[in-house]
Amino acid sequence: MSNLRRHLLGTTGAGFLAAALALQCFAGPGDSRIFLVGLLTRTGALLVVLWFALPSLTGLFKYFPKWVWLTAAAALAAAAIQRNLLLIVAVFFFVLVFFKITDVFLRTSAPNQSPPKKPSQKN
Repeated sequence: MSNLRRHLLGTTGAGFLAAALALQCFAGPGDSRIFLVGLLTRTGALLVVLWFALPSLTGLFKYFPKWVWLTAAAALAAAAIQRNLLLIVAVFFFVLVFFKITDVFLRTSAPNQSPPKKPSQKN
């Protein structure tokens, strides 16, 4: 991800947090206001955390397939909106990391061992 996109992510998160603060200070009472403040706060905080963590996360893109990242993004968005799903998302990430670590350990063989050669065909 380019540096401009990373900063756009942080700016959007800061904008969400500022909008939540403005809505909290200047809007009248109501259930919809409370819901919007919570939604903007959680989403803004998540975007700001991703903005800080993005340089270290870009190195992980090569280890996991694309569907894992799309599923993880959807799960994090669901957890940001609905706090009850946070435990399910945490278990999802734990299982994902566990399987990836076991995959790495099972794939590693002798470091200097070359792959088996194909038998040559004689005509």
